[in-house]
Amino acid sequence: MLRFGGPVFLGQQDKAAGAGESHGAIVEDPYALALAHKRKGWTAAFAPKIGLEDKELIRGVRDAFQKEDIIIAEVGCWNNILDTDPETRKACREEYVNALALADELGANCVVGLAGGYCHGFPTTHAAYNFSPESFAETVDFAR
Repeated sequence: MLRFGGPVFLGQQDKAAGAGESHGAIVEDPYALALAHKRKGWTAAFAPKIGLEDKELIRGVRDAFQKEDIIIAEVGCWNNILDTDPETRKACREEYVNALALADELGANCVVGLAGGYCHGFPTTHAAYNFSPESFAETVDFAR
């Protein structure tokens, strides 16, 4: 069965996410969020914004979405793992590892994002080196 989903914001946000932002809703009541997806006819959802340390909320979201037969399709992590600043690169990579752990906790199907580029901050321009074999190898090595 093919499942469809999309953003649900419960009035907390007035627009869809922009570049580098998660599409997941802010969650205060997991069941209200799951029901909002169901009312829209969705059977899949973006992971809501949850800190990895909030185990009770994670459990609540997982249980609420399972009860309504809505899969959590993805956890978004939109940052630059190739950042040229070593401290920023390390922080971005830690965020990806945390996103993978959150996906495991929620039962989400994947983590979606981008590798980034050899620049500082969120990459908004292309550079030839970003398409090099070295860039590909570094991205694959990190994914492994």
